[in-house]
Amino acid sequence: MTALRVAVAGRSDVGRLRDGNEDAWFIGRRVMVVADGLGGHAAGEVASRLAVEQLAALDERADASWADDVDSARAALREAIEAANRTVRQAAAADLARAGMGTTVTAAVVVGDRLCLGHVGDSRAYLLRDGALRQLTEDHSHVAELVRAGQITPAEARVHPHRAVITRALGLEDTVEVDTPEPEPLAPGDVVLLCSDGLTEPLTDEAIAQLIAGVDDPDRACAVLVDAANAAGGPDNITVVVAVVDGPA
Repeated sequence: MTALRVAVAGRSDVGRLRDGNEDAWFIGRRVMVVADGLGGHAAGEVASRLAVEQLAALDERADASWADDVDSARAALREAIEAANRTVRQAAAADLARAGMGTTVTAAVVVGDRLCLGHVGDSRAYLLRDGALRQLTEDHSHVAELVRAGQITPAEARVHPHRAVITRALGLEDTVEVDTPEPEPLAPGDVVLLCSDGLTEPLTDEAIAQLIAGVDDPDRACAVLVDAANAAGGPDNITVVVAVVDGPA
């Protein structure tokens, strides 16, 4: 397995309509994370921060053998997200003001030339290759279930009155099912994008692809995406992490 060089950057913005930012993000030596505190719930910003802190602790673990094998990496991401769920639940139980808080989480780690993901909720991971953007995660939301069942189209989902209703998140139950898709092969020139729905609600996948196609500076890509989401109305907090894959390390 060939190790690849990866340049990573992140950015978060409150958007145009929110008073505060309930998103959180992290970039470590190995782990990249985006978390979106549940809008309308108590202390969403606390839940997203706790989730990110749990993944940051994984990144800082002295024993990094988990990051050298795709199966170990997937297991480590799953275990860290399950631990984050327990942490959010415990914090909510300890403070009535935080009752009901929750968060999405999408985390990634590059192992050699593979991308491993851990995911809960409707934040997303994408891969841009040769100008084509492909969603790597599956939304855990009411409208996504309707789309998968063939009851509505993706275009209808974008304007559905219940598009903000998610069906899986950290903090809602004592246990949580974590998606860890099959590791994704990477190649030089690929761009990996993690984002909250503050990006994907106002912008289509096609628009996102056009904005970052050919951009080899991840910080610049983050700025372009956040600016575009705000220009499109900025209806929610906007958080993006962009990783640009270079040649062999």
